[in-house]
Amino acid sequence: MRTFFEMIILLAVAMIAAFIGNTVNPKGIPIFGQWDSSVGAVHAGGPCAPQDTEISDLDVLDLYLSSGAVFVDARIQEDFEGSHIPRSVNLPVGQVQDAIESFMQIYPVTTKLIVYCSGPDCSDSHDVALVLKEYGYQDVSVYSLGIERWTREGRPTESGAGNTQDLHALGQHPDETTFDDDNRLPLKMESERDETIM
Repeated sequence: MRTFFEMIILLAVAMIAAFIGNTVNPKGIPIFGQWDSSVGAVHAGGPCAPQDTEISDLDVLDLYLSSGAVFVDARIQEDFEGSHIPRSVNLPVGQVQDAIESFMQIYPVTTKLIVYCSGPDCSDSHDVALVLKEYGYQDVSVYSLGIERWTREGRPTESGAGNTQDLHALGQHPDETTFDDDNRLPLKMESERDETIM
């Protein structure tokens, strides 16, 4: 009989320790909340957020090489200016509400967007993607491996303000590059076109 009570006490202590550990962990499983049948999970409060469409490393590379999407960097401006995926636009999570109108003037809601940040431990890309979806962007994917994986794979990066100045100039690229309206890709400047013809 004593062994039975020891097992009950041990089980109770283990359950209390697990409950405390789950509560303290920021990625813990919600104990109380609402079941959302569309997602198939318990949500810890409020309406369940739509699931982000995550994109694989190979798919990101294919889209980058085919220039079929606009890359959106959700990191702070200093990190973006230090190094980012070429042709990216900086839309920091803390400033997305302030910059969204300018962003929408340049990139229509039909634009394919890939949002990234530092890496798998960074949730800024998911937060920015959620805001973009709230403003009507439908083709938004999250590259959760972020700039960390991109650089580790030896892929190209650039530094400086890049296309971020587009948001402030409302479509006028700082080096006077014109854009192809179909997919927002930089075209050669008129002077460069003239030189290549000669």
